Parts: sequence; C-alpha cells; structure tokens
Amino acid sequence: MYSALLFFRVNRWCSLVGALTLLLTGCHSSTEEERRREFIKRHYAEDFRLFRNTLIASRGKDDGNWVYLLFCPGQVNAKKGNDLMAVVRVSVATDSITSIRDSEQTEQCTPALDSVAIVRLMRRFLRYPVNSIGSDAYGNISFGFGSGELGSADITRVEDSTRFDATFWQTHARVQGPWYERKVED
Repeated sequence: MYSALLFFRVNRWCSLVGALTLLLTGCHSSTEEERRREFIKRHYAEDFRLFRNTLIASRGKDDGNWVYLLFCPGQVNAKKGNDLMAVVRVSVATDSITSIRDSEQTEQCTPALDSVAIVRLMRRFLRYPVNSIGSDAYGNISFGFGSGELGSADITRVEDSTRFDATFWQTHARVQGPWYERKVED
C-alpha cells in the first residue's frame, strides 16, 4: 500500500514538473517572438546607416565587463587573413565603455573607424536590446537577440534584396514590410 501511494505521488510530481517545463518553454519562445516584434515596431523605419559595413557582437562577460567584438566585414587583413576588428569592454555596472583595443588596420574600414567612431557606434549599439548588429554596404541590417553563434541574426531589414542568396529566402519569413525573421526550426 505504501509503495503504491509513493508511486502515485512521484508520478503526480513528474507530471507537474513536465507540465510546468512545457508551459515555461512555450512562454519563453513567445516572449522572444514578442521581443522581436516589439523591436520591429519601435525601429521600423529608423536610420541605421551608422552601422554600414560593420558587425558588432557580444562575446559575453569578462572581469565585470561586457565584451563586444567589432568587425569590418568588407575589409580583410592581408597579414592575418581575417576581418579587422576592435575589442570593446563595457562596464556591467555603469554601462560605460571602459576600454577599446582596436586593430592597427581599423582605419582601413569603410567608413574609417577611429576611437571616436568606435565610441559613437558602441553608444548607439548599447541603446538596443540586442546581442549583435550586422550591416552590409547596401543597407541590409540584421539583429541578433539570442545566444546563438557569434553575430547570429534573428531579424533582418532588407534594403537590397539582390544581395541575398536562395538560402536566405528559404530560411526567413516576412514579418512586416522589409522586415524578415529567421524561421524556427522544428
């Protein structure tokens, strides 16, 4: 009798935990979707030209600072064989820039990125509730909200549709006007 009662309580507890997990997971995904939709609504026609030819992505925390990587995707450093970049640290406590370590070649970015330009970019970036912003030379701009791979885009505002390959159109769905979001994988 005691073992049957214990089995019933354990089964009921497992069912409750399972139902709560399902409920919380469902709420989490709808919250993320609502967050992206609110972003689109708020910034629908905003001018993002400041971000052209750059990618800014969060790398995580380090010694009380958020660490951001700034890339110039259109420019390749011939010596190292990778994109030019700066590493920017932002205080978690004050949300202010604590240091900028930029590449020797950063001034070759288009437009050129000196310390003043990097500070301007980062201050603007920090206004948005995103983990990454990436834009090409044609005004197409993507925003990453999740903790996916570095610079992973969740939504994209398309200005020049000829710059996207067939994969983009298969993996993204129109949300509103020029805004597209990455389709959720099953």
